[in-house]
Parts: sequence; C-alpha cells; structure tokens
Amino acid sequence: MDTGVFAGTRVARCGENAAGPGGAGSPWLVIGLVGAAGLLLLAVALFFLGGVRHWSVRRKREPMAVPIRPSTPTIPIPSEEPLLPQTPAQPYLRSSDGRSFPLATLPFTIGRDQSNHLIIDDTFPQWQTVSRHHAHIVLHPQGYMIEDQGSQNQLRVQGRLTERNLLHNGWKLHVGGVAFTFYDGTNKPGGAA
Repeated sequence: MDTGVFAGTRVARCGENAAGPGGAGSPWLVIGLVGAAGLLLLAVALFFLGGVRHWSVRRKREPMAVPIRPSTPTIPIPSEEPLLPQTPAQPYLRSSDGRSFPLATLPFTIGRDQSNHLIIDDTFPQWQTVSRHHAHIVLHPQGYMIEDQGSQNQLRVQGRLTERNLLHNGWKLHVGGVAFTFYDGTNKPGGAA
C-alpha cells in the first residue's frame, strides 16, 4: 500500500484506513464522520438560530402599535377661591317596604293627619295603629331625637317603649305598628340601644 506522510502523520488513500489495509480499526474514518456530523449540526444550528434571517426574503416591517401610558397624576394646586362647605348628608326614614322619606324640615312630624310631613295612610301596613299626630323628630345637641306626641299606640325605638329617644344610624323605630329605620346619612353604624 502506498501511503504518504503529511506533516508527520500517515495519510491513507481512499478506501484504506490509516492502520493499513485490512487493519482492525479505522480511527480516521470515525474522526472524519464525527467531524462531518459536527459541521452538519453547526450548520443546522446556525440556520435555525440566526441564519434564516439572512437567507429568507426580507419583509417590510409594519410599525408596531405602541401602548399609551397613562400620564403621571398631577397634584392639584390649591386655588385661591375659598372652598364651599360641604352640605351634610340628609337624614331619612326608610319604611319596611323600602320607601325613603327625607327629613327635609325639622321638626319632622309623623301621623295620619294631612298636616304632617310624613302622612301615614293606607299604603303602610298597620296604618290604623298610628295616631293623627303621633310623633315628631327634632334636632338635639347630641343628634336627632324622636318624641311621642301623646299617641294611643305609643312609640318604640330598638324594640323599647319610649316617650322620647335619641336616634342613631340604622336604628329601628315603630310608630304605632308601622316600622321604619332611621338613617342619619353618614353611613356610620349606630350606637347601643
């Protein structure tokens, strides 16, 4: 077999291995195949990782929509105008069927007579138990107060018979047999009975 020496290594002719004809191993063939497979893998990796961009036809890019960021909140500058005082929330009575009756005028009178602010008529359950001038609500230094006006079927606040009682937000009251809930308009829970 005619082999040549190239830079101190034996070079085999095509079809022979470096160990000679009929040698047991073919390390050059294995090294060659591994090297070729490595180059092939490298080419495939380059193709998929970045080379595609160069070999493919470039498209014209469309402008991307940029999301609009909300502007930073501005700090209000105090005006030189005096602030108007806020009007307090108006107190009201709510009947058992959900109707609301604002206490627009004080003293706020309740009864069957047409001269009352809240006229108890036949649209209220147990309206017959209410006197013509049953009770009124007045403003007291500690809040709103309901007072019985000498009615026959009396007045109950939070289930207790009373002639006069302070009212707290969310408290139940019965004018005769007609039930109401008092709300002072503040959304604060009421006190103890």
